Amino acid sequence: MILLALQGCPEPPEQNEPPPLIVDTSPEDSPTDSTADSPIDSPIDSPVDTEPPCEPISLTEVPEFCSHDDLGGTTCGLDGSFTVAPYIYMEAAGGWWTKPTSGAPTVPIEDDGTWTADITTGGIDSSATRICAYLVPDGESPPLALGEADLDPKLDAWEHACVDRPAPDNTLEWADRTWQIKGQCGASYGPGPCVFREDFATVADGKLTLHAEGTPTCSEVYLQEPLGFGQYSFTVETPLDDLGDDNAVLGLFTWDDDSAHNHREIDFEFAVWGTEGAENAQFVVQPYTTDGNRHRFYTDDTAPSTHTFQWTESGVVFSSGEECLDYAGGDTPPEGDERVHLNLWLLGGEAKDTAWSKDVVLTDFSFTEDFEPITCP
Repeated sequence: MILLALQGCPEPPEQNEPPPLIVDTSPEDSPTDSTADSPIDSPIDSPVDTEPPCEPISLTEVPEFCSHDDLGGTTCGLDGSFTVAPYIYMEAAGGWWTKPTSGAPTVPIEDDGTWTADITTGGIDSSATRICAYLVPDGESPPLALGEADLDPKLDAWEHACVDRPAPDNTLEWADRTWQIKGQCGASYGPGPCVFREDFATVADGKLTLHAEGTPTCSEVYLQEPLGFGQYSFTVETPLDDLGDDNAVLGLFTWDDDSAHNHREIDFEFAVWGTEGAENAQFVVQPYTTDGNRHRFYTDDTAPSTHTFQWTESGVVFSSGEECLDYAGGDTPPEGDERVHLNLWLLGGEAKDTAWSKDVVLTDFSFTEDFEPITCP
């Protein structure tokens, strides 16, 4: 008898490698061996790198606040011929302005799609706080902006790029309100024109001092928000019968950058307007050239003095010392975006005496919507 030995079947060898037909196609481990006979295709649904769509117009070189460098930009993917129309916004100069000039309101686009524009061609252009550039189709003329509060709606249909360029914080706190100080970049502008210096408007011990000199250098502050109908009162510590120079003007007034309704300007103005011995104060509802819109009078050296106007839908009542005017003329402005301004400046931008120097001190400003109506005698 032959005996056969029974033995167990051997275990299969361990599979340390993936089956030959399985290929890991994750991006991290995709083969990159340039010696391979042929490249390994990515899966059909793998993502494909693409460039993001380009902007039709972009701003690539924006000069710093107060700089006189040019504005630069680029264009992309344009279908047709275009030029670029730049605009800048300056609150102190009334609003939006065409650049480079009203006579040359566009700049060309170079063959490589770039463009350059001089946006500081005069005045206080370097203090612009918003800059826009519009693509103007061939054959079109961009609407001119000459100080308007808003750009022409026609521009909304054209591709554009804008950038805000805020001015450095230049405010002061007085009379429980925040006031913007006028004066940027050492430029000369109206009223006057004067150079309005930031350090010529100061607050100490609760009092606001406006300083001006015959160089001519002036000062101005204004509120950042409109107040609307109500009673406005200004208290001045300095005697206002003589500001020391025949061209000196102290203004306490409202102003709206929008030219509608004569800029909603309502004024107390203390000045002899260049004529020695003339009446030295006036109430005004603009335009002052309209009969009945300006009332001139003499103010004395009473100090402190309070000057109040009550502005309603039906008119404006002014009161200053013993002087009073109840104005109900047709130029009473409606409420809008007007701001209170306080300034000390020089008529014609020059003093009769270049050595002139003056401080006017205000101790208070107040506004209320609820008031007892003033009744003029």
